[in-house]
Amino acid sequence: MLDEFSEEVNYDYFRHPLPGNNGLLPGQSVDLGVEIPSPLAKGKYFLVFDLVSELVCWFAHNGSQTVKKEITVGR
Repeated sequence: MLDEFSEEVNYDYFRHPLPGNNGLLPGQSVDLGVEIPSPLAKGKYFLVFDLVSELVCWFAHNGSQTVKKEITVGR
């Protein structure tokens, strides 16, 4: 998670498992609905979504693209 200035706040803020026991095969996709855990202080944040192979590496470390979404907490 990044703050409004794109400075890292929490590298490993939240994890959500993929459905099923075997993950996804190359080319497969899945739509997930997740609730972001709280509490977060009021402000603007950027959540960066990446996949991880546990005890191996984050996909982004091997060149995979991440997804970055802006959220606003409280107004």
